[in-house]
Amino acid sequence: MIAAVLGVLLVAVLAFEVPHMIKLLKGSNAPTAAVATPPALQAPRETLRVLQGLRHLPASDPFSVGRSAGTDPVARSVPIPVGSVDPFATRAATAVSEPAITGSSTSSSPLPAQIVIGKPGGTRRASHGWIVILASIPTREGRGAATAFAANARRRGIDSVSVLNSSNRRPLRGGYWVVYTGPFDKLSGLGDRASGVHSHGYPTAYIRELIVYR
Repeated sequence: MIAAVLGVLLVAVLAFEVPHMIKLLKGSNAPTAAVATPPALQAPRETLRVLQGLRHLPASDPFSVGRSAGTDPVARSVPIPVGSVDPFATRAATAVSEPAITGSSTSSSPLPAQIVIGKPGGTRRASHGWIVILASIPTREGRGAATAFAANARRRGIDSVSVLNSSNRRPLRGGYWVVYTGPFDKLSGLGDRASGVHSHGYPTAYIRELIVYR
């Protein structure tokens, strides 16, 4: 009994669904509408004519300087940037460092040809000698400038270098630190001594006689 009822229901369902499925299958087989293709873009005739003209022009470097055909390029001088070093420039010889103060020449020396220290009288006796003066430095430069000058002279190979203040020595003209080498007892050979001082970098050094009363 139950089987008969189920069979009747199955037949009824099939009778309803089969026509509906056939209709759907027929609709799916309908031809698909063609997609419209946009027309191809065409450049204006004027643009095409310009492009064709450019194709026939000779190739050239846009960064090169224009020049007439058959001529060589002209060399130009390019300045060296500030702060750079020219590797082909000749290096200048390094100057020997020396204090700005230089020795005075004989003609402009503030010192007399004969320097006398002290006064005669009593038991004091004169002691004669000679010195080679390297520089007369104004006292306003300070004693440090004179001692530095003397130290540099010693480093250059000049021995027996001393400093005196002309303001404390009469009758010397005051206001100078005197840098000198000596004193030397004999006049003979003093010219060679002065020449040696000149060769060590002090060409304006000069000789003075020194008389000291003691």
